[in-house]
Amino acid sequence: MRMRCYEISFSPPMYIGGVEVYVTTLIKYLRKYGATPVLITSKPKIQGDISNTVTDTILIESKGKTPTEIFNNFIDNTCQILLEISEQEKDIIIHAHGPIECYAAIKAKTQRDFPLIFTMHDIVYKEWYKYFKKVIDNINSVDGIYTLSNYMRKYLSDYGIEKNKIEVIPGGIDREIFDVKRIKYDEIEKLRKRLGISKQERIIFYPSRIDPLKGIDILIKSLDYINRKYRVKLLLTGGPSLKDTHLRLEEVINYEERIKTIKNTNVIWGSEILGNINYQDLPALYYLSDITAIPSLSEPFGMVALESMSMGTPVIASNTGGLKEIITDHFNGILITPGDYKELADAIIELIKNTQLHESISKSSYHTAERYSFNNIVKKIIAFYKKLLQ
Repeated sequence: MRMRCYEISFSPPMYIGGVEVYVTTLIKYLRKYGATPVLITSKPKIQGDISNTVTDTILIESKGKTPTEIFNNFIDNTCQILLEISEQEKDIIIHAHGPIECYAAIKAKTQRDFPLIFTMHDIVYKEWYKYFKKVIDNINSVDGIYTLSNYMRKYLSDYGIEKNKIEVIPGGIDREIFDVKRIKYDEIEKLRKRLGISKQERIIFYPSRIDPLKGIDILIKSLDYINRKYRVKLLLTGGPSLKDTHLRLEEVINYEERIKTIKNTNVIWGSEILGNINYQDLPALYYLSDITAIPSLSEPFGMVALESMSMGTPVIASNTGGLKEIITDHFNGILITPGDYKELADAIIELIKNTQLHESISKSSYHTAERYSFNNIVKKIIAFYKKLLQ
């Protein structure tokens, strides 16, 4: 019998972020290796066909005028769905990808028993904290916990969960999408012409959302220094924060105003604002770029680093969180002090000037990324699932 697993993610896969990409890729590879995964997620509030990303999906209503109302509605409706599923099916796995999702499953477990896995992908933001606290208070209802990095393992243990109860299964990347060997060079040239990029220009790629936590302000500041000596163009692909599009939280920095600032500033020389793009387009953008900059102030794992490394594009990243578990300084990338724009600028200049170092890091980073193929990672996850079903 095929193992049936329900993956719960509040955010639909069309909101492209680290968690959404991870869950979508996990479902793809679970199916590839013989399981029957089903996504439980919010009904999208933007247009788009969710079936293009994940075929077996249960859409949950999450209505409300405030984040609390939206979250509570999602929790109650998800709880009801899980009660119905667990009554009709046996030998299932429920995998909650966050505190809101996990609390919904914990509520259902007060009435019916089923194996519950909790994965904490990110640190707790203000509007999530009360749900995270409820998960911590009821952690004995959770049968298995894994994180994607030792950084997040320590984060959970600092809240009182015993470390020996938390496994680390690193995040993975889809090598069917991200692999420099799959690049079609005629498409790269078309993309170069579309963006108006000459082969003489140095391209710094920033593939994250437009958010201070991701270090966009630090990167912009560093480019003022760089552009005194070098012709550099910045590529931005990130859209607004998920919270800004999905929940319209007032405290999130207004995306349109931030884009306007970036366009008008004299810090960036000839920047191209690409906005949100199709996930399938990212490999070509990584390949087109000379350097990928990840100046995050906090990063629980570092999926974009692995995506870039798979395309042979050197990464300069903050020495924080899960990034420092992936990158070894000056071997398969360069690590900088978080928030230090001068150090970021110096690292970019070093890779521009030192072509031998650039080539060496490119080769080493590609081999590093091979170890994180989802073909390898999903086998560990399936073994984790099966252990709970025994």
